Amino acid sequence: MAPARRQSIPGELSKAAEALKAAGEQLNAELGNRAHSTGAISQLAATIGNLAPTGLYPSDYCYNRINKGSRWPPMFEQIEQGLYRYLGPQHPFTGPVYWRQAGTRDRPVGQWENGQLTLRIDPHLVVPGPDEPAVAGVEENQWETEAFESLLHSLALENSNRTLTFLARAIEHHREGNWDDAIGNLRKVLECVLREVAAAHSLRCRGTELGNARYRDSQDVRTYLQDEDLLARQETRALAAVYGLLSEYGAHANEASEDLAQLSRSLTLALSDFVMGRFQRALDE
Repeated sequence: MAPARRQSIPGELSKAAEALKAAGEQLNAELGNRAHSTGAISQLAATIGNLAPTGLYPSDYCYNRINKGSRWPPMFEQIEQGLYRYLGPQHPFTGPVYWRQAGTRDRPVGQWENGQLTLRIDPHLVVPGPDEPAVAGVEENQWETEAFESLLHSLALENSNRTLTFLARAIEHHREGNWDDAIGNLRKVLECVLREVAAAHSLRCRGTELGNARYRDSQDVRTYLQDEDLLARQETRALAAVYGLLSEYGAHANEASEDLAQLSRSLTLALSDFVMGRFQRALDE
């Protein structure tokens, strides 16, 4: 494949890019030109742009990393997993570009020289081989995420931004091929939804606080949801099984696969929507 050359000259920026750019500039102004976490960047960008953090990934706007979700222009440098330094568009960056294909390790696929990029391999053009079946990616399932966000906001649950930050991290890890980290953050998404539904139900429907001890115990939360008829017994067992699956694979490096990460995402969003839907029905009665 012939090298592809592009200069780091941005055109009209998207809303997401504008928000990430403003967030990077503000963080640098307040904290100095150092690395910032994905959560800090995404959350601030979401606030600035009035956008959901699940659509704001610094990894999509990186000089030294590329993936199938990459956007233009680059403005961040990945320092390590989950940490990014804001450089800004049109930066005279010099250094390698890395890509992690499904099931493989990072490999250099291009080079920046004083703000000009040469790509030897463009992930956007790579077609899976016969032994590498295509798996529906996070972009292809965007409707699932949008439905989840809509329901989360409509119920006005506490800590919704924290829940969406965990989801944003899960999606970013998925794009980078970090399957165990993606699953670990999905477990936190499910945990947050169950906790906040239980807390909101107790306060709005029973007029009492759930209690901190029960709120923090995932098993007690599921028991509460069952006792209040938001879950049937078999549904509680199914939730416990999925939670156990997410905990098992999310805690062990290099044991998860892309297929399992995709399944975990679908199960997490489906079960979260199911529980929130039951809560909405209880409010409507």
